[in-house]
Amino acid sequence: MIGDLFPSEKCARAAGVFMVGIPFGLVPAFMLVGGIVQTYGWQVPFLIAALPGFAVAFVMVWVKEPIRGAQETYAVASKLKVLGGPA
Repeated sequence: MIGDLFPSEKCARAAGVFMVGIPFGLVPAFMLVGGIVQTYGWQVPFLIAALPGFAVAFVMVWVKEPIRGAQETYAVASKLKVLGGPA
């Protein structure tokens, strides 16, 4: 979806920003989960982690899917020859 939303010149940067979210989310999670488990039990961190997922799923109902390949600046071959397949 990132590749279809951003032009090919900016696609790498957009994917990089998206991937940086993983460590930025994990660091606070690792710092907070131990205290939450000791105070409330092991089930509560799972509930807390599920809430943003439910919110994103709710919002995604209204997100329109981009046209595949709309940002491509080069032509893509429609038929590719597969090794070992029929010619």
